[in-house]
Amino acid sequence: MNQIRNSIIKLADTADAILLRIESHPSGNSLRRAGRNHGRAEHKLLWFNQLYLRIKATPNQPAGSALAVRGLARIMIAMILKPANAKELSRGLAHAFALGQKLEEADLRALNRVVEYTPEDMTVTVEAGITLAALQAALAQGGQWLPVDPPNPDALTVEALLAFNASGPRRFGYGTVRDYVIGLKVVLADGRTVKSGARVVKNVAGYDLAKLFIGSQRSLGVVAEVIFKLRPLSEVEATLGRECGSLDEAGPLIEAVLDSELAPVVLDLHNCRSPAMLVLSFAGTDEEVQWQVAKARELGFHEPSNLDYEQSFWREEGPPNRVSVLPSKTTEVIRRLGDVRFVARAGNGVIYYRGGPVPSRNDAPVKLTRRLKDAFDPKRILPDLVS
Repeated sequence: MNQIRNSIIKLADTADAILLRIESHPSGNSLRRAGRNHGRAEHKLLWFNQLYLRIKATPNQPAGSALAVRGLARIMIAMILKPANAKELSRGLAHAFALGQKLEEADLRALNRVVEYTPEDMTVTVEAGITLAALQAALAQGGQWLPVDPPNPDALTVEALLAFNASGPRRFGYGTVRDYVIGLKVVLADGRTVKSGARVVKNVAGYDLAKLFIGSQRSLGVVAEVIFKLRPLSEVEATLGRECGSLDEAGPLIEAVLDSELAPVVLDLHNCRSPAMLVLSFAGTDEEVQWQVAKARELGFHEPSNLDYEQSFWREEGPPNRVSVLPSKTTEVIRRLGDVRFVARAGNGVIYYRGGPVPSRNDAPVKLTRRLKDAFDPKRILPDLVS
């Protein structure tokens, strides 16, 4: 880190010296005016590039001065795009790609339309800047929903939902958003727009390119539009909990639920209150839910509960740590984490926790990741995939 900081300081000092040296240059005043007048990152980058070309054409400059300015530009300036529509997003990325400039952020909040929604088809087409909460509210009017429930839906855009394959407690019963995407429009690093899938739910022809972008953390392209298949809203949902005096007690109970006839949509273990609690939720018709509640009581789930622990856990400052294990290893791994606050998707083996050891980062398939980057983002202007 010190080497990087020192390099940046040296580049900045070199650039300052160069700026002083071009005071007498005929183009100096116009270049400085351009720098002052354009606050957007892409205009600043153009200003640096103009300066680079002017310095190259000016005799008696310090060795490496022009390259120092170009390097400083790439370090100090990262583009922040705020497109009003998909075409502007495409133009902005094409511009960044042409300059080889890193994209810091793509703010898609203006792309927030429900493009097409026909409840009879049980599909919806939306722009990717719409928040999940706004989408769910629109779908509820048709008695339907997109069956994902990640944290902070009021702020989470559909683009971010897909970029990180975000999920919540109902993941056990409904799966993740990857299971509901049937079509994507993605703007690639060079500004080209590609489409995958269609509004037909049974569209299975060809390679499913959409799955490649979901969970890619914006490393391969920026999602601009999505087609989802939907589910009807459940008639009833009931939540029960059972306190577990220890992890030794929780493990066999989780196995008992998994081996039973029960089909919960939520199977979570958490210690957001003491002692730890195993939580089950059931959804469906009133008759279906009542039958499952009766079966759950046979396993000792008598206490009415809710999912408030989920909101409480995610409201805490900073992102939690996350590990994924075999569901059968969930309690064993939690025990090894020590005295931590956790919420575990016990049926999926996903554990979120605060405090304790930082999880080791799994090695991504380096060769495959590099090949994908070479194909979709050869100039590396988009973020790298974090394993």
